[in-house]
Amino acid sequence: CFYITAGTLVVLLCVRWKDTYEREKDTCNVWVILLPCVFFAAFFSDKYTVLDVCWAFSQALQGFAMLPQYIHVYRDKNENTDTILMGFVVLRGGYRVMYGVNWVVRYHSEGVTIAQAYVSLLLTCVFLFDFCAYRVRGR
Repeated sequence: CFYITAGTLVVLLCVRWKDTYEREKDTCNVWVILLPCVFFAAFFSDKYTVLDVCWAFSQALQGFAMLPQYIHVYRDKNENTDTILMGFVVLRGGYRVMYGVNWVVRYHSEGVTIAQAYVSLLLTCVFLFDFCAYRVRGR
C-alpha cells in the first residue's frame, strides 16, 4: 500500500510541476551511477544471498544518491540557487553522514563491521565535501 501511494504521489507531482523541469541541467547519466553500484554489490557482498546483494547495492546506491542534485546545482548559472534545493542537499547529506557515524559507533560498541556502510559513508562525505567547498568558493 505504501509503495502504491508513494508511486502515485511521485507521478502526480511530476505531472503537476512538469513545467519547472530543467532538462539542460539534468545531465547526470544514470548508468554511471548504477554500474559501479551493481559491481560493488556483486563483488563485495558478505553472503551472496539475494537479500545481502540487494542490501549491498542499496548501500552503494545511497552513496551516489545526491549526485544528480549536485550536478543540477553545478549546472545552474543562476547565483541564487533555490533555497529549498540547497537545504535539501545539505540536510540529506547530513543525514547520510549521521547514518555513517551510526555504523562507526556500532563498530566501536558492538564490533559490527559492515564494509558496504563504510564505503557509502566515504562516498557521501566526498560528494558532500566537494559540494560544500564548491558553494563556499562561490563557483
